[in-house]
Amino acid sequence: MDSHSQKAWKWWKKFGEKPICLAPMAEISDLSWRMLIRNHGVKVCWTGMLNAHQWSQGSGYQNKFFNTCPEDHPLIAQIAGSNEDQDLIVAAAKDLAKYADGVDVNLGCTQKIASRSEYGYFMVDNCQKREKTLELFRRLCKEVNCPICAKIRIFIDDSGEVSEKITIDFAKKLEEAGVSLLQVHGRAEHRNKQADVYNEIIKHIVQAVNIPVVANGGINTVEDAHKFMEETGAAGVSVAQALLKDPTAFDPTGKKPRKDYALEYLNLSKEKGVRFFGPKKHIFIFYEKEIRENKELAKQIEQSTTIEQLIEFVNAHP
Repeated sequence: MDSHSQKAWKWWKKFGEKPICLAPMAEISDLSWRMLIRNHGVKVCWTGMLNAHQWSQGSGYQNKFFNTCPEDHPLIAQIAGSNEDQDLIVAAAKDLAKYADGVDVNLGCTQKIASRSEYGYFMVDNCQKREKTLELFRRLCKEVNCPICAKIRIFIDDSGEVSEKITIDFAKKLEEAGVSLLQVHGRAEHRNKQADVYNEIIKHIVQAVNIPVVANGGINTVEDAHKFMEETGAAGVSVAQALLKDPTAFDPTGKKPRKDYALEYLNLSKEKGVRFFGPKKHIFIFYEKEIRENKELAKQIEQSTTIEQLIEFVNAHP
């Protein structure tokens, strides 16, 4: 290993051996959510996706979408932006490096808004864009005073076929640019959240680079996580969907009743003073199954305007 990869591993291993992590999500990974997740066995958390352009507008956006506290560590802040926003991405990364243990740039999002704004996967979906993005990472790794991470997904070629070669080549180039950690979502652009994950390609990425690789996609249980890491050699896994449904899914003492974790989260939201959007959204997700069968429940949540009203709802519907 060279000195860069040694530093990357030393940094990552400070957070534990092969940790289970909270994956980045847009808008709903607020401080109270991260603290809830940390209380139930997941110690490394990514923030929600922070828009570099909006971040540059000042404290209004920043205070609304990013809050932390001394207990909110290890923390990796994720930024999204286009290649046209490179100066803004670097500036946001410098700001966030003051509060986070690492800064991550999203190169994996395939949502429509990412396509329109050319961030996430659409920063890197052809050769020319990838070269431009590598310039950004060279700047970040040189100018920002913390480890830089990148989240990628499996690439497709010009014919729409999954390309292990493009994926591995780009992963190696990110390492050469100075990236300290890769988070790899194991599905390609055109595959949904229920599709199979390309474990074998992640394994080959792990073998091709000398920096830590965190695997993402299709992990629902502790057993899934350990099997995934064993099969791929990944240095950790990150989870989003399973934790959205049950934030105690990876608690070493076992899963907790919905009422318990819903109230814990809402009380944390009161304590941390997070904006109301997150708590309302999470309660919708917690009650998703019942809402499909009883639209009145959805109406009650939608009409709630305070944390106290959501607490009353949870107590009435354990």
